[in-house]
Amino acid sequence: MTFDPPDAGSDAGGALTDAGTDSGFDAGMDAGADSGVDLGGDAGVDLGPDDAGLADAGVDMPPAMCGEGPACGMDEVCWGEGCSCVVEIDGDTYLRPDGRVVYAGVTPQALAETAPGVPLEGVVEIMDGWRHGCGLRDDGTVWCWAKNSLGGQFGELGDGTTGTGRTLMEAVQVMIDATTPLTGVSRLSNRNNSRCYIDVTTCGIRGADGSVFCWGGDNSGGGTGSLYTLGSVGNRPFATQLESADGVPLTGITQVALGLRHACAVDTAGQVSCWGMNVGGPLGTGD
Repeated sequence: MTFDPPDAGSDAGGALTDAGTDSGFDAGMDAGADSGVDLGGDAGVDLGPDDAGLADAGVDMPPAMCGEGPACGMDEVCWGEGCSCVVEIDGDTYLRPDGRVVYAGVTPQALAETAPGVPLEGVVEIMDGWRHGCGLRDDGTVWCWAKNSLGGQFGELGDGTTGTGRTLMEAVQVMIDATTPLTGVSRLSNRNNSRCYIDVTTCGIRGADGSVFCWGGDNSGGGTGSLYTLGSVGNRPFATQLESADGVPLTGITQVALGLRHACAVDTAGQVSCWGMNVGGPLGTGD
């Protein structure tokens, strides 16, 4: 399974964008955004009392707000030096053992909700993007939310809309079209830390056949090299199925990783396929 890399002209265009634009992005970014450490869900981080040495090392820990025992209280935002009610950390978003999602990038910390006062529940995996976040629920559906006023601008919430001014931390369900929700998802793409370009993109893998659906901004930095392999660059506000060739769905995928302007996938045979912009050779094609 292979993808056609961008032509030489596209690479050249991407290189010019790289030289002339990236520095502007870097200069304009909040320094705090780059200081976050992504510990990942597989790191097995224990934030309980045994880790009190973090405070001694100069790490600024919020006050503990956990209840007794291993489970979180229903109304508690569980975080801090004295508790361990976090099972996954991705950027500044945390997943609690009760399946609720906490965004710690604001004060006070916020819970993702499907409606005012109705927390999003049953989440088993989270993905923290640049201005949005997404969660995979135990029923195979995916829900996304805006973390600031620009979240959703490029369709990254996957509900068919684009634009700003979304209600912060209000989770909406990712849809394939106006009436069909994306279901059967078993895994989300990783957090890519690109801040710009495709950090407004999220992908989900269906467990049944390993097909891949992505949504959000399809901005690979100029030129060709669509992340959706459909031959055009543009926002995808609905979940769009990726193709390995024209009219041939990409299937058998077990993992998807998003880079700065490209993406790669691993299939059940261990083969790696990449697509998008080839600036710096990330597609592995030797050019």
